[in-house]
Amino acid sequence: MRALAVTALVLFTIACGSKKDPPAAGSAEPPKGSTEPPKADPGSAAAGTGSAPGSAAAGSGSADVGSAAGSDAGSGSAIAAGSGSADTGFNFDKLTHDQKMDFMKKQVVPKMKPMFQKFDAKEFANFGCKTCHGKDPAKTKYEMPSKDVPALDFAALKAGKQKPEMAKWMSDVVKPEMAKLLNEPEYSDTNPKGFGCTHCHTVKK
Repeated sequence: MRALAVTALVLFTIACGSKKDPPAAGSAEPPKGSTEPPKADPGSAAAGTGSAPGSAAAGSGSADVGSAAGSDAGSGSAIAAGSGSADTGFNFDKLTHDQKMDFMKKQVVPKMKPMFQKFDAKEFANFGCKTCHGKDPAKTKYEMPSKDVPALDFAALKAGKQKPEMAKWMSDVVKPEMAKLLNEPEYSDTNPKGFGCTHCHTVKK
């Protein structure tokens, strides 16, 4: 009888020893031998979810900014570089004939036409290439200054005797805007090589 009790006790001890503790709550480890994939810890999952969209947003934003910057920088230079906001290295004189034509059509005319027509709608009703380049721009190869544009008499201008209102408007509005479009400094006493009146007008002798 005693031997039977000892045997039962031994078997009970072996059975208890072979049992495995259940995994702790929240543990990511599955029981050994299980084919079930590890379960993500809720805390980790939340952190991962938060960080993934954050990274994606940052990556996407960086990509957009990068591509936009690259696209703008490389897009040519011939068309948009004359915005004049800063020195972009744009040089109108170094453009090909076709690039100059494209720049004039897409940048200069759309900007200057409404300005001229606002000043005098009747006189500049047909604002275009001929307004600044003369009667036959193709024949003169768009040479500037044009002999067909009124010659300037600086003595008369100084005395206020040559269309003073237009002269002031040209000096205050047209000259700085064209300098900006061409990415050039304006003419001044300290910078006589800047963009000024004689770029478009001949001088009366």
